[in-house]
Amino acid sequence: MKKPIFLLCLLSFILPVTSQVTLNNPESQYLQYDKAPADVSVYIINGIKPTSALQYWGSAGESSYVWYKYKGGVKTNYASNTNDGSNYSEIQLDYENAAGYILEVDGAEKAVVWIIDYQNFLPDFSSAALEPVLENSSCDGIILKLNPSSTVPALSYQKPQSAAPYPIDRTFTLTYETREWNDSWSDKEEKKQVVLPKETLIRLSAPLKDTKFTLSGDEFAERLEIDPLPTVQLETSPYVGIESRMKAFLIVRDATNEVERPKEDAPNPPINGSAPLQITIEGNSSDPNNTMYTWQIYKGKEVWITRTEEKLFNVFSEAGSYKVKLHVENGTCAYTDSIDVNVSESLLEVPNVFTPNGDGVNDEFKVVFRSLESFHCWVYNNWGKLIYEWTDPTKGWDGRINGKNAAMGPYFYVIKAKGTDGVKYEKKGDINLIR
Repeated sequence: MKKPIFLLCLLSFILPVTSQVTLNNPESQYLQYDKAPADVSVYIINGIKPTSALQYWGSAGESSYVWYKYKGGVKTNYASNTNDGSNYSEIQLDYENAAGYILEVDGAEKAVVWIIDYQNFLPDFSSAALEPVLENSSCDGIILKLNPSSTVPALSYQKPQSAAPYPIDRTFTLTYETREWNDSWSDKEEKKQVVLPKETLIRLSAPLKDTKFTLSGDEFAERLEIDPLPTVQLETSPYVGIESRMKAFLIVRDATNEVERPKEDAPNPPINGSAPLQITIEGNSSDPNNTMYTWQIYKGKEVWITRTEEKLFNVFSEAGSYKVKLHVENGTCAYTDSIDVNVSESLLEVPNVFTPNGDGVNDEFKVVFRSLESFHCWVYNNWGKLIYEWTDPTKGWDGRINGKNAAMGPYFYVIKAKGTDGVKYEKKGDINLIR
């Protein structure tokens, strides 16, 4: 048999079985617990009043209406009446904390409903406290406990055939402030949903600022618009967490013949490039006024450099892989972060032709290089006379001798260089000048 829908309002829905049960409760707000099973409707009322009544409108041909009350597996007759032609029956709700009602029409069960008066289950935070549980000082997290937990009465509903209660979770909201990183630190309100009294310990990340914790609710009090909501507070954090965000800034170079040169001002880690890499790294602590900084640069597994300033500046002039670690502390908490820096192996390549004709393409005799710590190039004519030399690999020969265009044809070069990885280069060959 199809069952009617129970509604905690004065509105009504006409069902296919032409029966209707509503709750007449004009003086109090109410809500339906939407996680109840299909065979029982559970409603939470913000205070049962003398006018609170269940009403039934039936259909012609019905003769008797019997209302039962049930609790703890016991079913008792509550009220009854015969159909006087109005097809109507009504009962006033009992002033119990919680109770169930069954309607039978002509001996057949029509509907089952469980009523909870929320006013009898209000959290009492007047003598309660949020207390920190400090298991350790690693600041991986923080634990709070509501003491005593009995200040949150358990909610439940029952079914007619069983005395066992079915628990109803009560979800409270813990509100506090922390900080978040979005290219800079800013304050952020954080909320955590807490099921009480099921969750005896409230676990959360250590806040990144001194903050007040406020536990409020539950969600039924919010939906019933109880004002003010029951709240309990912890005025200050037992300890302030700390985090850091590392931002790297490179000294850029614009010589296009250097492969993998640093050319981005704020690269995303890992940082890769040709030596020397001149890098400034900001620590950006979430607790800048109370932070102690420790920087360590590892080359392989060995600590290469240790420093304690807020910003780290270092020139990575040797090829290899490095890890830059930052450890920050604020007296109670600590945090460690790292970025990788990879300095490229050396490279030296020499062209065999250049065209100094002023068209902006290949106008100079330049090498292609990466990660060189020293460089020297000599250029000779066909008679072995030195006509040009330079020691900066980003520079080159423009095809002039004493300010005048050199003759077209082959010239001889000698290059000696050393990479930051220790590789030595000695190159000799011809370079053809074509206009």
